[in-house]
Amino acid sequence: MMRVNLSVAIVDMVNSTRTLEENGTEGTCPFPDGPAGETKQVHGEFNWDGPTQGLVLGCFFWGYMSTQIPAGILAEKHGGKLLFGGGIFLTSIFTLITPMAVRISLKFFIAVRVLTGMAEGVTLPAMHSLMASWIPCNERSTLGSFIMAGMQFGTVVALPLSGLLCEVNIDNGWPLVFYIFGLSGLIWFGFWHTKITDSPENHPAISNDEKEYILDHLGMQKRTKGGTPWYAIFTSPA
Repeated sequence: MMRVNLSVAIVDMVNSTRTLEENGTEGTCPFPDGPAGETKQVHGEFNWDGPTQGLVLGCFFWGYMSTQIPAGILAEKHGGKLLFGGGIFLTSIFTLITPMAVRISLKFFIAVRVLTGMAEGVTLPAMHSLMASWIPCNERSTLGSFIMAGMQFGTVVALPLSGLLCEVNIDNGWPLVFYIFGLSGLIWFGFWHTKITDSPENHPAISNDEKEYILDHLGMQKRTKGGTPWYAIFTSPA
């Protein structure tokens, strides 16, 4: 949800009228008329042209892709609970300070977006580590599909909700998108930190029968430890 909220909020953040005037309005559709027959214009706070908007939306993924491999290594060595929870916690913090950052300067805002991407980039590798430790092999494809579908469901909820929040007449509307989602992430982290463990073996509330069932059906967990064959990977003709 915190990954896609800017995609909607930016429509309310940008001064669309000024942008159209600078880029030229020839060949473009006019703004629709309002209820009183007056032209509706979007006077956002920021005069960003198209390339700047693309930079703002895309810089998140610079950070997102940079932490994928390190997160997988860390999750394998130290477990996925703290990595996943920490990623969401930091993403929530960066989301909460986004309105302040963008109002300070564009460069500061871009830096915050990159850090947000880095924080959220650890979540998928950590999630797969937790799935391998908790879900029996014969149920992994089914439950894994539900987990992945949850990500898309969050996107489906976040997009229209962001639009509704932008319509609220408080602080220009769009900051509420970041405040609400950031606060929700912090509340979620509180439940995650107190209720989740890295494996069934150290969960305080699980029954012995369920724990034994999970551990007996996890499949092959032990493997010979060794360094990653980076040279063989990069020189493979496949």
